[in-house]
Amino acid sequence: MDNCWRENKNQFLLAFFAFLVLKRIVKKVRLSYLLVGHTHEDIDSTFSNISTTLNKKDVFTIDHLLQTIKESFQKQNTSVSLLKYVFNYRDWFMPNIRTPSHHTEPHAYKFELVNEEVDLSFKRFAMDPEWTQLKPALLSHLPTGPIPLVRFSWRKQLPVDEIEEKIQSCSVKLPHQSMIWWGNFTDNLRKEQMKWSEASAATLISDGGCFLSYLKPHADVVPFSKMSEDDARRNEHIDMLMEKSQRTPRVRI
Repeated sequence: MDNCWRENKNQFLLAFFAFLVLKRIVKKVRLSYLLVGHTHEDIDSTFSNISTTLNKKDVFTIDHLLQTIKESFQKQNTSVSLLKYVFNYRDWFMPNIRTPSHHTEPHAYKFELVNEEVDLSFKRFAMDPEWTQLKPALLSHLPTGPIPLVRFSWRKQLPVDEIEEKIQSCSVKLPHQSMIWWGNFTDNLRKEQMKWSEASAATLISDGGCFLSYLKPHADVVPFSKMSEDDARRNEHIDMLMEKSQRTPRVRI
């Protein structure tokens, strides 16, 4: 993951992974962060596909944008959707977290279930040989109950009237069907504003719920009694590459 403490390295993300292990949804979680100064990552090339496609065609509506993003990938099973709400994991986890400190420093974390508690270990860099165990456990209790929705804030959004003015100013360039789409969009936007402004805390909880409730515990994998020759050769090759990557030749003159 990108080494950004604000989105990717906070106590709630660590609590989320600990929760997955404690609920036995997964057996183990290994979490690694990119080093400062990294230049290339898979996600970068993913977004470059989108920008390349958008440079070649005009997009007039949000639905058209979603379809264009989907078309920018050759894989047939690509799915693109509009995120309409998010769950409030922060408030859900908060009463059950033992607040950590200095957790933004390590670049590698490991979560495992040991004696009915999540063993959280960390190290400064992924290549460091030794793990340091965090005690006591990050989660004091297992969170229960539905996960509420985050109340949407309109403070930083353009007023609907201003959106309509901007759309109207582009009416000469927009196709007729796109103008109809934007008219429906602004009508629905006003309804959404009314719904969120009137939603009580109880409503945010009752309308919550989460995909986590649909996840089943993992099945234990039966280990192979004997390693095949191909696997043995592959492991030997991996060990050789790892040893080579950690070798530091002596500089000579």
